[in-house]
Amino acid sequence: MSANAAIVELVREALKDPAVRAEVRAIMEEAPKPSNDVELLVDAHEAARILGMSAAAVRAAAYRKSIPCVRHGRLLRFRRSDLARR
Repeated sequence: MSANAAIVELVREALKDPAVRAEVRAIMEEAPKPSNDVELLVDAHEAARILGMSAAAVRAAAYRKSIPCVRHGRLLRFRRSDLARR
């Protein structure tokens, strides 16, 4: 039996106890609910297509802070809602 299968079996056994099930249910109810308002980000090429500019011009505007962007390391990403306002 693999380690994962053993863990699954232990969890199944534990969940047979009504007290454990109630505790798990309470924890899940307290957990934050996933949000449906997550906005997808686009790269400079897609932003350029939306704005009718070159990707280099979009990156330059982002570096000048003329266009809001999200930096992920060296990568620049843009919210569609920010681009729609332009």
